[in-house]
Amino acid sequence: MHLETELMGTVRERAEDEAINVFARNLHDLLMAAPAGLRATMGLDPGLRTGVKVAVVDATGKLVATDTIYPHTGQAAKAAVAVAALCEKYNVEAGGHRQRYRLA
Repeated sequence: MHLETELMGTVRERAEDEAINVFARNLHDLLMAAPAGLRATMGLDPGLRTGVKVAVVDATGKLVATDTIYPHTGQAAKAAVAVAALCEKYNVEAGGHRQRYRLA
């Protein structure tokens, strides 16, 4: 009887460990999923002195382009052209910046 109890305890412990591992993997996948889904996304990091940093990731999350624009220094038209070109080239479907916390 003692051997059976010990064996059941070992099996239960292994099952609990495996259940925790499965839960952890599923939670990781959920937390790391792209909030906007599988779409090309542009992110902006505002900066007055150093310019606005622009980054584009494709639908898989791979970084495909970066740029720095200066829309606040009289170069707004040039900045708009640069952003439009990136959007067109990489089929950007979503965008956001660090002060919005959500994709538009």
